[in-house]
Amino acid sequence: MIRPEIRDGAFTVTVCTNRMLDNLGMSSKKWEAVDGMDDLIEANEEQTINDICKHAVELAIADHRILIEQVGVPQSAAKIAAKKAW
Repeated sequence: MIRPEIRDGAFTVTVCTNRMLDNLGMSSKKWEAVDGMDDLIEANEEQTINDICKHAVELAIADHRILIEQVGVPQSAAKIAAKKAW
């Protein structure tokens, strides 16, 4: 999940990887956040919104790749699969 927000007057993006618990993928009604895969990106004056969004997508893909690897898929194949999912 990538969620942009305004917090205390500043642009932020939350990247949280969720595990679906009912085998329904994006249609899932039951999920949980994966431990350690919840990041908050806070903008600074040097970054553009595009920079922050690009970083958020990179974090999401990296987390997804790690989950794919945890079920035994080699890193190179997991990276390709994660990129295709996003």
